[in-house]
Amino acid sequence: MKTLKKCKGHENIVKVLGFGTFAPTGRPLIVLELCQLNLNKLCKIRQLRMAEKAYILREISRAVSHMHEHEMVHRQDIYT
Repeated sequence: MKTLKKCKGHENIVKVLGFGTFAPTGRPLIVLELCQLNLNKLCKIRQLRMAEKAYILREISRAVSHMHEHEMVHRQDIYT
């Protein structure tokens, strides 16, 4: 929880709404705000220029780097 508080307020990281445990396994869980942006669809719909795609990737990288600095990891593979 202390680590999550360190990431609080970063402009490119979703807000933490709550904490708990997953009843069947007892594993910890974190409830995050919903991020409705799908970058893959956005790139197809808006036909973003390479500079715009690079900017988006840079901002994502900044957020992930910030999380890693505070010993957090991101598990995208949960949803894929």
